[in-house]
Amino acid sequence: MLGITGNLKSLFGFGSKAETRQSAPKEEGDPTDSVTLATPEPKPAIIRRKATGIAAEYRDNFDFQDDMKALAQKHPGQVKLFELGRSVQGRVISGMSIGTGPIGLVVTGMMHGCEWTGGEAAFELGKKIAEQRPDLMDKMTLHVVPVSNPDAQEVSRGVLHGYRANVNGVDPNRNWPTNWGTNEITPQKFCHEIGGTGEAPLSEPETQALNKLTGEEYKTKGWLDLHSYGEFFVHPESERPEKYEALIADMQKATSKPYDSMKIQDHQDITGSLAEHCESLGIIAVGAELGTKHQPKGEEREATIQDGVNLGMAFVEHLAKS
Repeated sequence: MLGITGNLKSLFGFGSKAETRQSAPKEEGDPTDSVTLATPEPKPAIIRRKATGIAAEYRDNFDFQDDMKALAQKHPGQVKLFELGRSVQGRVISGMSIGTGPIGLVVTGMMHGCEWTGGEAAFELGKKIAEQRPDLMDKMTLHVVPVSNPDAQEVSRGVLHGYRANVNGVDPNRNWPTNWGTNEITPQKFCHEIGGTGEAPLSEPETQALNKLTGEEYKTKGWLDLHSYGEFFVHPESERPEKYEALIADMQKATSKPYDSMKIQDHQDITGSLAEHCESLGIIAVGAELGTKHQPKGEEREATIQDGVNLGMAFVEHLAKS
């Protein structure tokens, strides 16, 4: 693990504050010469790496920003851009709001950076609604965030294709307040495929950014979080099981394969999950595990993304009419 972490620090520029801190140059006669000031944290340079291999089949965070901007320019008034925050390394976490209706719905992708199909499906769902479903525009407002964990996406496009935690070694889907840290076997940090809980609920800039979507401004009633892989749905324990049963039944009908459905804790002992936190706030939340690979190629890639669009459309249609 130490070798992997060292590699990541050198390749992607993250580590302790002491490692990244640098002094600002002073001009002659600077009044701060006789005063000791705290050195500000430098903003890291966000470098766009040329995509090679399988990564060339998928958008990076720059591509998503460009495509969302183009969609907003094509549909002014119906598609609006927003920024939620920045990642540990300073990459933008942003999205687009589609429609003007009173029911707020959220679709997120790439909570885990290596799960690329979720980001693609989230964007394509938003694009389809903007271009083909004017009947939904006054019923709901769909907030789409294709890349929830952009630093991890960048790492996974480089040397570690299975990297899912943020660059602090924290899983953004274990960092939410509800039931946070109740699993004693989950560490606070673990820098590879499995991330930790973080040092406190919402300790990470990625979850702090996404948490804004639970605020009054967004009027969120339903949240679909797209992952990969396994071809199944997960949902929290709820006092309103009939709402989940009806919603997931509609989503199952929309998929090309028989997606199973289970409660989160029946799947595995997960603490601090987004879905359970949403449920505690009265937000219907479903996680969808798309396909059979994190990064499928060619026709399998297209089919997996289309499944995500189809089940996402069923999610939106069901909650928009409720």
